[in-house]
Amino acid sequence: MKPLTRFLITLFLGEFGVHKFLDRKIGLGILYLCTFGLFGVGWLVDVISAGAAVMRSPQPIKQSGVGCVFEVAGVTYYMDNIQHLAKENRNYALTQQQLLKTDKVGKPIFKYWYINEPVLLVPEPSNPHDPNAVMVQISGQKVGYISREENVAVLDLLKKGRIQRVESFVSGGEYKLLLPNGSLEKSEKEIHIKVTVWLK
Repeated sequence: MKPLTRFLITLFLGEFGVHKFLDRKIGLGILYLCTFGLFGVGWLVDVISAGAAVMRSPQPIKQSGVGCVFEVAGVTYYMDNIQHLAKENRNYALTQQQLLKTDKVGKPIFKYWYINEPVLLVPEPSNPHDPNAVMVQISGQKVGYISREENVAVLDLLKKGRIQRVESFVSGGEYKLLLPNGSLEKSEKEIHIKVTVWLK
């Protein structure tokens, strides 16, 4: 039975023990029927439990050819691995005078660009923190995980073979900015990684 169906049956008919009869727990069903869901307490607990199951269940994505974007979590723990993906950006070495002759005035110029492929989504059922964990690899480097809020949905897509391809985008790091007045600023942005999952 689908979690949503279970929740609706429990919500509207659980007071009479219908959900217990469906579970073939006849004794409990009769008890619920005679006591109006254990005086409402048992029914309320079951409604909350069924509602939580709906929240945990993967949300189906039916459309094909759709790109679903996910933010990669835990990136800060894998900065050494991410650095292996970094390549020098030649434009970063340009002087102020050279930059003034380009179209990059007013645009951040990052010190590195990052390898973005190939991307793998790897389930980790033995993960001690979350059995639904889905690890993200870019070019063989572990860079983080699909977030807890979204990993069940991604795991479901993987199991059903619905993923056509996965793309990634790594942004952030050290950068410099040449302002229109000719002054040069240097700063740094936090590294962020997003993956786009394309469906069959």
